[in-house]
Amino acid sequence: MMAGRIAGIFLLGFLLAWQAQDASTTATQSQASSRPPLILLYDCLPDPNAIARVQSIQANPYLLIYQGCDPQSFKSGMIDSAAVIKEIDKQTGGMPPEWGMLDFEEPFNSDLQKGIESPECKRALQTMIATLQAVKARFPNTKWTYYGVPFTPYWDNGKNWTNSTSEAKRKMLDRIAAIYSSLVKEEDWVSVSIYPVYEPELYKPEERNGIREQGRAWRMVQVGLAKLLAGKNPVIPTVTPYWQPNGLANDWTILSNDQFIQDVVQPAIKAGARGIAIWTGADSLIAQLTQDSIPMTAATSRQKFREAFALNYFSNQMPSSWSDPKIKEQLEVKISRTITDSLLNIRASEQLGSNP
Repeated sequence: MMAGRIAGIFLLGFLLAWQAQDASTTATQSQASSRPPLILLYDCLPDPNAIARVQSIQANPYLLIYQGCDPQSFKSGMIDSAAVIKEIDKQTGGMPPEWGMLDFEEPFNSDLQKGIESPECKRALQTMIATLQAVKARFPNTKWTYYGVPFTPYWDNGKNWTNSTSEAKRKMLDRIAAIYSSLVKEEDWVSVSIYPVYEPELYKPEERNGIREQGRAWRMVQVGLAKLLAGKNPVIPTVTPYWQPNGLANDWTILSNDQFIQDVVQPAIKAGARGIAIWTGADSLIAQLTQDSIPMTAATSRQKFREAFALNYFSNQMPSSWSDPKIKEQLEVKISRTITDSLLNIRASEQLGSNP
């Protein structure tokens, strides 16, 4: 519990200092220029022709292994490490890339959030650590992490990281640090999730700046705590250029570049992120959009899903047939363009000194 108390005190001071600071542009640019280049990662690019664009800015793929490789884990709360290793072998021929991520979310997230003294949390930590150790031993040339670890809640009893009390913030940080510290120590890199879920334009004009500030503050905390627990290992948070469910947003529509850079990327870098990992699940997105037989994994109906991508890429006109091979080809190109644009915009912001 000592690590948790230290984390709470240290990071709370860090957050308060960030909220109060008014650093000059010159100082920010000087600090940015002295850092090594950001590590930029992406999960997939469905258009092979887009790969040259990301290679030009030294962005690299990461392997993402989903929980579906071990379907029993959804009910058992235990991970079959042999099934995970088998899936990695299947996808890579036993030679995964430099960066790898395991995505096991439920019931693991819920179990962990029950607290370090609960049997569910202890079980989740034991099986997640054992699986990570097994994967690292089998594939030692790849750096491994879990998606979304650690996770600090956005809300705490109706308050967020801009209006909660200092004592409540400290208690929350103590709690999260105690839960996740042993798991983070086993990771080769740390990838907290800082997805955008609250779209300012859906709020009253006088509320929009506050909504943006809440999101920035939470991302600072997510990355700041991860960095504190990670030690020397890099923190590379997972982001996405699409609005996501579980908040208030037009799910799966594209963020403006200003919001993506200013509200998602820059707070993470300011809090000490060593890079950014883009997630879209593009291959799966396209399959769900174009094939009615593919089960939906997104937390929205297929109709709403398609409406979002019609807005994104077809001038808000629904294709007459989503199963048309030409529609699939267009989606591959257009979604890949969104991914590469996001990566290029991050790198451009970095090179211009816009990132803190």
